[in-house]
Amino acid sequence: MQFSHNHFHYGANLTPHPEKVYKGGEDAYFANNYVLAVADGVGGNALSGIDPSEYSKTLCRLIGGFVNEGKPEFTNNPKKLIHEAAMNNPHRGTSTLAVAYLDRDAPILRTSYIGDTRYAIYRKIEGKWAIFYEAQEQQRRFNFPYQLGRQADHPSVAWEFQHEVQDGDIVVLASDGLFDNMYAQEVLEHLSKYINEEGEIKDPQTAVDELVKKAYDLSLDPNYDSPFQRRAKELRIIFQGGYPGGKSDDITVIVAQVKLFKKGDDQILQDMGEGEEKPTMTVFGGDDL
Repeated sequence: MQFSHNHFHYGANLTPHPEKVYKGGEDAYFANNYVLAVADGVGGNALSGIDPSEYSKTLCRLIGGFVNEGKPEFTNNPKKLIHEAAMNNPHRGTSTLAVAYLDRDAPILRTSYIGDTRYAIYRKIEGKWAIFYEAQEQQRRFNFPYQLGRQADHPSVAWEFQHEVQDGDIVVLASDGLFDNMYAQEVLEHLSKYINEEGEIKDPQTAVDELVKKAYDLSLDPNYDSPFQRRAKELRIIFQGGYPGGKSDDITVIVAQVKLFKKGDDQILQDMGEGEEKPTMTVFGGDDL
């Protein structure tokens, strides 16, 4: 199908921590043709008898509902989506959350996030793919991110940004399970295998599946000097039993390529007799929500 607006061509993958496979992990995501969201339920809540997945899954379910309602106050407003999802979440628990919203008419990507669930934007510059932008962790201290929740941080503290995007830019939105095990440059090197000579990712689902598999394998390697381990060493933080190597965790990633609607494409659509594809909605938290 052809599109008569800017949109994402995307793939998504949620791979749970080995000990959390039975419940589908504690991450969740929502994705459609112009909105991406990833939530990471904070596992420490389990010590209080709380299932962290309930909070993160509900965040993404609510975001999906708000987006599909099409209310003007949510259009191009990812921080509003975060705020309303947090304020309407009835569950106990906490979660980090990142949302990216592609303007359907202008070449603008608006983002908002809280904690260490974040994103990177890649762009082909002078014939070479490079990191255009990498969001930084929002943390109080090492391994202690800001997080949404009744007894945690208010959604007003979420950071928000606006980026002018180009056709073909690649957005990777992910939980810390990815970025604790792979640097943004390593992510790019992996994705480069799936970018053709025209600069397109023809099969983003395969690209994200293989990326998550790579990160998952690294997360289980005790001899791997992961980004997480390196940061711990820099801060002289020593874990019981020594440094972990890779950081085992739920890993949730959305790989989305920006497709900008070009002037003249509307006439091509008319000539082809093509209509606009309706946005597809996917919500996943290990099990469909």
